[in-house]
Amino acid sequence: MGKFPKVLESLLRDQVITDKQVWAPKIASKGLLGCVHTGEYLSNFIDGKISEKDQRRTGFPWSSGLVQRCRYETGHLVHGHMWSEPH
Repeated sequence: MGKFPKVLESLLRDQVITDKQVWAPKIASKGLLGCVHTGEYLSNFIDGKISEKDQRRTGFPWSSGLVQRCRYETGHLVHGHMWSEPH
């Protein structure tokens, strides 16, 4: 996803945002993912043993990159939710 670093660079360069407003998401742990998926499904998904049927259901062919993106997206969503909740 080469466009995202370029977007970030542009926003920082043009002073639309500052580096203090930027944070990198952490990868979602298996424990966190286990809150919404079975252990069997997680193992199969992470290890590339997901069934053809499950791949069709997601709409994406399995790849290690897909696993990474999904885990980072989940980590990002959880962190964003926690950050946005009033304390």
